[in-house]
Amino acid sequence: MRNGHCSTPVALKRATSTRDDFGHHVQTWSDEINPLWVAIKTRASSSNQADGLAQIDTITITTPWYPAWDILATDRIEWNSSTYEVLTIAERDGRGKFLDIIAAKVTL
Repeated sequence: MRNGHCSTPVALKRATSTRDDFGHHVQTWSDEINPLWVAIKTRASSSNQADGLAQIDTITITTPWYPAWDILATDRIEWNSSTYEVLTIAERDGRGKFLDIIAAKVTL
C-alpha cells in the first residue's frame, strides 16, 4: 500500500483524567493526532451476548507509521461522526512502514 491510498482524515483521541470539585474523576478526550490520514475498511461482526445477539461494527485502519507517533491501545478514533475504541495495533508485513489498527464502534 502506498501512502496515497491513505486519503481519509480521522482524529486520534487520548483520554485525560482530572478531578472535579467533589473529588470525582472526570475523563475527557482530546486530540492527539488530527488529522490522521488513513485508509479504512469497514466490517460488521456479531458476538453472542447474555442478552442475545449483538451487532458490533469494526473498522480496520491502515496508516503510515512515523517514529514520533505514540499510538496506544487505550486511544480512540473519531471518524464519520462515530467513536471507535482501539482493539489491536500491528505492523503491516513487519516492515515498519504501515500500521493496521482494528477498532470497534463505541455506543454511548
